Amino acid sequence: MAGGTLKLRLIVVLVVVVALLAAASSWLDVFRSGALIATRPATPLMNMTTAVRRFVESLREIGSLRVRNANLEAENGTLRSELTRLQEQQTSASLVTQEYAATQHTAGTLLPARVIARSPSKALDSVTIDQGAANGVALQQPVLSRGYLAGIVDQVSQHQARVLLLTNPSLLIPVIFQATRAQGLLRAGLGGLVVSEIPSNAPIESGEAVITTDLEGVVPKGIPVGTVDRTLSATSDVLRRERIASPVLFGQLEYLMVLIGEGDHD
Repeated sequence: MAGGTLKLRLIVVLVVVVALLAAASSWLDVFRSGALIATRPATPLMNMTTAVRRFVESLREIGSLRVRNANLEAENGTLRSELTRLQEQQTSASLVTQEYAATQHTAGTLLPARVIARSPSKALDSVTIDQGAANGVALQQPVLSRGYLAGIVDQVSQHQARVLLLTNPSLLIPVIFQATRAQGLLRAGLGGLVVSEIPSNAPIESGEAVITTDLEGVVPKGIPVGTVDRTLSATSDVLRRERIASPVLFGQLEYLMVLIGEGDHD
């Protein structure tokens, strides 16, 4: 009898424990459901907050990228400017080297000079160079380009000089045809560089070299002027006129060589 009562009590206790556990589980489910329901309205708000935060961070990153891009563009501009400057220095050095090479057989002392100004008037075709009396430049000195006569110094200051180019109609240069030894006067005209006052019987041919002569003391003798291009006079004329082709690019002069010390050019 006593054993049966004990078993019954144990069974009752187990049933009560099971019931309590079941009730606790139900309450937990209720709490979980309530928590989910309570937090659902806050989920979109949290998502929106996250999106706004990411958008603001993106804006900051874009702003930072723009600043860095602007800095890089400024650095590239500086580098391009420096590269252009160095290239121009190299070009200038190359032009001076070419002028030296073209005049290596010219007797006398040559002074390189940079063209810093040009006369706007065709009737006063001249250029200004950056060398003057302080460097030995003087009046009537010949000025060369590519080894050929380009002009004559006609004004000199301490650090600059003006050069009348051969294309200036006021300049008159005594010249001689190297092969035939015929002589004449070189002057610029509408047809270009023209040598006039040539004896009609001179057997001048196209391509013959023309050089300076010192008959009137204008320039030293033997400086190349150009070559015969073609005859301008008629066969019936008493004196001949020949057009001369010069390799000097009178409209593009950047550097010239001033003959400051004369020598024998023959």
